[in-house]
Amino acid sequence: MNELAQWIGIIITAVNGVLTIIDKKLYKKFIELEATTPQTAIKLDTLTPLYRWRVSRNKYSGIIFDKHTERYFYAESLKNMVQKKRRFRFVILMSLAIILVISFT
Repeated sequence: MNELAQWIGIIITAVNGVLTIIDKKLYKKFIELEATTPQTAIKLDTLTPLYRWRVSRNKYSGIIFDKHTERYFYAESLKNMVQKKRRFRFVILMSLAIILVISFT
């Protein structure tokens, strides 16, 4: 069972790493297009489903805002606060998963 816990940890870490890379690319796109204020909000017409999901996730978190006109902008000032909360939740979930796996061994 310890082997299973290791694999679960590796998989969760890998998925988290991929999502972090996708988010960084998304943030970079907003910065490159200077979409960092409501006045410079942009449309995101050609996003893949994965990127649309990440936009909605970041919108829910408060990092990306929608002006109710399908135009979005990136609030860089809130990113660090939201990322700290996400890391904390991730650590808690990983700890619980490891405890559950160990308790069933």
